[in-house]
Amino acid sequence: MSARKKCKLVQAENLIPLATTATLNPIDWNLCALCQEPSSKPLNCPAQSKRTDSGAGYVTLGDNLKNILQLGKRPLSIDIARLDEGDGIGNTLARNHAQWHTSCRLCHGTVTYI
Repeated sequence: MSARKKCKLVQAENLIPLATTATLNPIDWNLCALCQEPSSKPLNCPAQSKRTDSGAGYVTLGDNLKNILQLGKRPLSIDIARLDEGDGIGNTLARNHAQWHTSCRLCHGTVTYI
């Protein structure tokens, strides 16, 4: 049996095809990493979690975004590749203490492993 996981996108109504052009501005880590829009909505930051696995949120989101990128889609209007500084999306998110709106986290699409 293969050790490689297969993934299937199960919620894609909010995704945009990769061919859509995206602005090349650097990520502003003070804003939501997923939408880059200023808002009065609170931002969630896994680095501030009191859980023993406080960085796990970065790994999970990074893995999901990578899988969505491989499926040729991306969430909202940002280019997922901008969230990877060369050592993986999860590592980049963690290093920059990325934060996001709960609504944006839910809009990026749900990936289930089969």
